Amino acid sequence: DYVLAMLVERGVVSGSEAQTIRGTQLAIARHGAENRAPHFVAYAVEQLPADVRTAGGRVHTTLDLQLQRTLQRRVSEQVAQLSHLHLQQAGVVVMDTESTGVRAMVGSTGWSSPSGQLNLTTRRRNPGSALKPFVYATAIEGGDSPSTVAWDMRDVTGDYFAPNGVEHGPVRYREALASSYNFAAVDVLDRIGVPRLMTTLRAAGVAELPGAPDDYGLRLALGAA
Repeated sequence: DYVLAMLVERGVVSGSEAQTIRGTQLAIARHGAENRAPHFVAYAVEQLPADVRTAGGRVHTTLDLQLQRTLQRRVSEQVAQLSHLHLQQAGVVVMDTESTGVRAMVGSTGWSSPSGQLNLTTRRRNPGSALKPFVYATAIEGGDSPSTVAWDMRDVTGDYFAPNGVEHGPVRYREALASSYNFAAVDVLDRIGVPRLMTTLRAAGVAELPGAPDDYGLRLALGAA
């Protein structure tokens, strides 16, 4: 009403036009400011208590906006470069190892698309080769050493999955882990037993693993959890 009165006073609109406008239902449109770190913002909001979340206010975060912009560009470039391999999405998260603060979080490319709404950096999925260090750590805690020999061969009985690849024969733990040899990791897990690895993973806070050892089997060495 105040603005309309000023417009009438200055002759921008007539009195009848102002009256018509006053009788029009207002449709409030949100401003078009770009959310420059959508997945990070959503993640940060989720961490807030419900009463704080609804009250509104200013939240100070650990985000490095320059790093965030760089990674968003790099992730988009990576997906585009690997599109011929049917790669559709990618994500990356960067954390400060001392404070554990999240410095950047790119959950996907194309936030506006349905697949872009999914935050790949927080979604639970198979950890893959990230579990191999825990396999060797468990074996070493049991008395082995980094120079203990494992057999990188398809000679382990039981139900497990390992991608096709070159067998490397006898290799020391340090070489097998550094090279991420699949068959060697399965061989070591076959020696130490799945229950011991599950205990290690739980103690380290890596995974809850609610199932029984037989639910995972030797595939657990390759991150099939």
